[in-house]
Amino acid sequence: MAKSAEVKLAIFGRAGVGKSALVVRFLTKRFIWEYDPT
Repeated sequence: MAKSAEVKLAIFGRAGVGKSALVVRFLTKRFIWEYDPT
């Protein structure tokens, strides 16, 4: 069985541009339309 590689990823950007929404989309395959900006 193949080993999984550990990946570290940093997301940079200005406030309110959708960094958290992008991460949620990548991890869950869903997009949250009513996202409260942090």
